[in-house]
Amino acid sequence: MMISMPSTYQQNGIELLYPDNWKVVDEDPQSDPPSVTLQSPGTGYWNLTVYPDSQNPDSLTSETVTAMQEEYDSIEVEPIECSFGKQLASGFQMQFYYLDFLVRAHAISLRTESQTVLFVYQAEDREFKELEQIFAALIISVLGNLRDPSEWLDPLSTESQPPL
Repeated sequence: MMISMPSTYQQNGIELLYPDNWKVVDEDPQSDPPSVTLQSPGTGYWNLTVYPDSQNPDSLTSETVTAMQEEYDSIEVEPIECSFGKQLASGFQMQFYYLDFLVRAHAISLRTESQTVLFVYQAEDREFKELEQIFAALIISVLGNLRDPSEWLDPLSTESQPPL
């Protein structure tokens, strides 16, 4: 029996654990705002973007919905509220058809003490149901590891570079 161990992502002030059979598919250590995208072995993907705390969480999720509506025809949108531990969040659940698949997506944002985070994740409807707990675990992992942006190392500074 093969035991699966979580992988760790640590870049640009973002730290999280994710399943070792998922892949980091989009990262830029110098992106502003910092973000990372993970891809499941199937149709699922999960994205995190970290903004300054001055960003309004409701505006971020509304902008995401608008972008999705421009991309996909006949998208259904419903507001949602959820909690991750003690942290309350709100956003939107979306459903749309892509090719012949029903796709479900969530855009959820919340403000912490020092930043606003936006989570966008989606998968084919049946797979979404299977991945829902993993999506939540990814969010909880991020929230448990958030650091104040003043503590982040500049990726171009000599402090963050390995010694020669």
